[in-house]
Amino acid sequence: MMICLPEIPEQKAKKLILELLGKRKMMCLEELEAELQAYEISARTGRDARKDLEDQLIYGWYQSRKTISLKKDS
Repeated sequence: MMICLPEIPEQKAKKLILELLGKRKMMCLEELEAELQAYEISARTGRDARKDLEDQLIYGWYQSRKTISLKKDS
């Protein structure tokens, strides 16, 4: 018998970040944080998840706003 454990918040955050950036290609960081909060993921958990995913992410600037996107090879 297999026991299913609930998804820990950081895993949920990573999955959501990858899903959102896969669909939208690029987002303003504040929009991403708002999306995470809508799914009841704290700002700290979101930062921790982004840090774990840093080798797959690119940060930049667009119209004075910090942006985040997936690297092309991700």
